[in-house]
Amino acid sequence: MTNSRYFNYTLVDAIKPDAIVKPLELPADLQALVDQENIAESNFAAQTDADKAHLSSKEVTQNVVNENQFAGTQTDEVNPNLKQLQAQQKEKELDEDQLKDQARENKKIPVIVTLNADRLNSLETGIGYGTDTGVRLRGQYRRAIVNHLGHSFDANLELSQIRQSIDARYNIPYKHPLNDYFSLVAGYERETRDGIGNDMDLVIESAVVGVDRIIKGSRKEWQHILGVRYRLDRVTQNGPVDIANIPDAFLIPGSDQEQQSLLLGYEATKTTSDNRVNPTRGYKQSYKIQLGSQSLLSDTDMAITSAEWKGLYSFGENDNHQIVGGLNVGYIFAKDFEKVPYNLRYFAGGDQSLRGFDYKSLSPVEYGYKVGGQGLAVGSLEYNYQFKEGWRGAIFSDFGNAYDKSFSNDTEYSVGVGLRWKSPIGPIRIDVASGVSDPAKPIRLHFFIGSQL
Repeated sequence: MTNSRYFNYTLVDAIKPDAIVKPLELPADLQALVDQENIAESNFAAQTDADKAHLSSKEVTQNVVNENQFAGTQTDEVNPNLKQLQAQQKEKELDEDQLKDQARENKKIPVIVTLNADRLNSLETGIGYGTDTGVRLRGQYRRAIVNHLGHSFDANLELSQIRQSIDARYNIPYKHPLNDYFSLVAGYERETRDGIGNDMDLVIESAVVGVDRIIKGSRKEWQHILGVRYRLDRVTQNGPVDIANIPDAFLIPGSDQEQQSLLLGYEATKTTSDNRVNPTRGYKQSYKIQLGSQSLLSDTDMAITSAEWKGLYSFGENDNHQIVGGLNVGYIFAKDFEKVPYNLRYFAGGDQSLRGFDYKSLSPVEYGYKVGGQGLAVGSLEYNYQFKEGWRGAIFSDFGNAYDKSFSNDTEYSVGVGLRWKSPIGPIRIDVASGVSDPAKPIRLHFFIGSQL
C-alpha cells in the first residue's frame, strides 16, 4: 500500500498490540463517528457482563433449584441487536484464532494494517512569481472523500497579471481508486495577449467541460489519459485595427469571435528518473492527439498532434557534469486552419520554450498580426557544472519556432547562462537569455521552479 489522498497507513508487525497505546487523533467529523461506535461497544460490553452474571446465577440456580417448580414461566426474548453484536464479536474472535493458528503452522507473523482516514477537507493558498505570468496567486480546495464510494473533488483558482483561471474536477474511482478513475472536468480561463500586431491586444476566453479517464502506472510506467472535451473560445480585440488588412483569424474591432470544438483526445506520458524531485539521470516522453469533426460540434475538421522528449544525464566525479536536452514538435491537420480556435494554435517563446523571447511572442505573421502556427518545432540543449554541492552553473541554447503550414518562416535562436540550486522542492532555475536571431537582440530574465523532466 502507499500513502494517498485517501488513507495514511501504519504497519504493525505483531499480532498483539503494545501494552501502551498512544491515543489516535482524528478529524472532528470522523471522531464523532468513532465516539458513536465506542458508545455502542461500551453498551455491548456492559450487556455482555450482565449476561455473564445472569448465566452464572442461572447455573447456580439450576444446581440447587428444581426447575419443575417454575413450570409455565417464560424468560424475556434476547434483544435482536444484541444477538447481532454477539455474532460479530464471535466472528472477530474466530478470525483472530484462525490467524494465530495459521501463523503457527506457516511460521509467519501476520501483518495487521491499521488505516486512519486522511483529512476530509483541505484548503491551500499560495503566492508566486513567474517571468511569463508576473505575480501569481493560487488557491486549491480538496475534498478527499465525498461519499462511501470513494469519490473526491478538487477546485483550483489562479490569478496572475495576464491569466485568470478556475477549474474543478470530480473524480470517480473505476478499477482502482488512485490509479484508474474517471474525472469530470469544467473550467474557465481568461488570458491577455499583448503585442499581437499593429498596436492590437487580444483577450482570449475559454470555457471547457468534459470527462477524462486517467490510468496511472508506477513511477516508471506509462500514464494514459483518454477524454472528450467541449470548449467554447472567444477572441476580443483591443486597439486600432486596419479592417482591410486584418487576417481571417480576427473580426472587426469591438466585436467578438466565438469558436467551438468538441475534441476526442488521448495522451500517453512516461517518465523514468533516478529521483523524482531532483533527478540526475532520466528521460520523459509524451504523445498527444486531439480529434474534432465539423459534423460533431466543431467549426472544422481537425487533428491536433504533439510529441515531446526530454532527457538529462550526469557524469564525472560526484555527477558534477550534466547534459540536458529537449525537443517539442507538433502539427495541426485542419480542413480550414482559420477556424481552429486561436488558443489551440502553436506559439513559441517563454520560460518553457525559447528563452530570450517573451511568452508566446513567436508565431507566423499575416499583415503584421500574429495568427498562430500550424506547426511547432522547438529544441533545447544545455550543459551545467556543479561547482558547489547543490549549486550548478549552466550555459544553453534554444532554437525553433511556431511555423506556418509549410514551415516557411524563419527559425529563431537564443543563447544564455543560468544558475541552478538543488532545493528540497526541486531545482530552482534562474536564466538570462538573449534572442540572438532577433535584430534587436532582446535580453530576458527567466525564473522557474521544478524538475527539467
